[in-house]
Amino acid sequence: MASLVEKVFHLIPAPDKSGLLATIEKELRAASEIVVATDAGREGEMIAWEIIEHAKASAPVRRFWTSALTENAVQNAAANLLPGSRKLPLYHAALARSRADWIEGLSYTRYFTRHHTSPHAKPLSVGRVQTAMAALVEERCHEVASFVAHSYFEIEAVLGTRHGPLKLRHCPPPDRRLHDRRASAAASGAAVYSLTAAGQSAIQKGDPLLGGMMLCYARREIVKIASYTAPDELLGVKVSRVSYAYKLRDIASWAKTSPVQNAFPQIKEGLSRPDRTDTGGVVLTSDGWVDEHMIW
Repeated sequence: MASLVEKVFHLIPAPDKSGLLATIEKELRAASEIVVATDAGREGEMIAWEIIEHAKASAPVRRFWTSALTENAVQNAAANLLPGSRKLPLYHAALARSRADWIEGLSYTRYFTRHHTSPHAKPLSVGRVQTAMAALVEERCHEVASFVAHSYFEIEAVLGTRHGPLKLRHCPPPDRRLHDRRASAAASGAAVYSLTAAGQSAIQKGDPLLGGMMLCYARREIVKIASYTAPDELLGVKVSRVSYAYKLRDIASWAKTSPVQNAFPQIKEGLSRPDRTDTGGVVLTSDGWVDEHMIW
């Protein structure tokens, strides 16, 4: 197959930039010294040197080199300009990549268009970056299309430290995930509890226990109102924040057992707290003030 590119690459200025380029080249040819201050990298180096070579400027070149934009970094780079040749290999690297992109892109696009499309079809574009990205997108599409959801379990432990709770989570890779609840419990050395019908009726939504739920193990009886805020409007209803003291009544017998308290230390803490005070929201309804959790 004949080559689609010449041995010598010619750069042609974009029509809408030719005026600006002519002004820059005029200044470069008249300068006694050129300081390159483009981006610190291959592309920045190539932009600067392509313009310098296109202008046929002969003044000595020095390089302003920094990737930081802090005042100290800029002042330090200005005070320590590098010889222009120091970063010249980056220009050659960027130039080689640019030329290779043209040669490979044009050649492979022509080949695949002629051999893998119909005679009058649009060109089948092939490129170093776009083809690799297209392959990644295609691979991901196949993964999504063939994905089948499976339930699996992870093992989580909360350790008490002097700096506060430390949460640890065991997340095996996909090929070693724990798909059986009892097997995951056995692996962690934990006991598995199943709620009875009475236990199911004791679950309340809203708190982080039991995956976003909490167990109702007693009822609070308010014995003293310490303070409250002035009622305010929220979502069309009157609300207030109340600080109060309370005692527990109707404590469930199962909440006092060691296995349950070991599995749910929050229950043990709640039963053993000597200072039972709390702050919560109340909402004014037609039946009077009620706890916010009964509304939302």
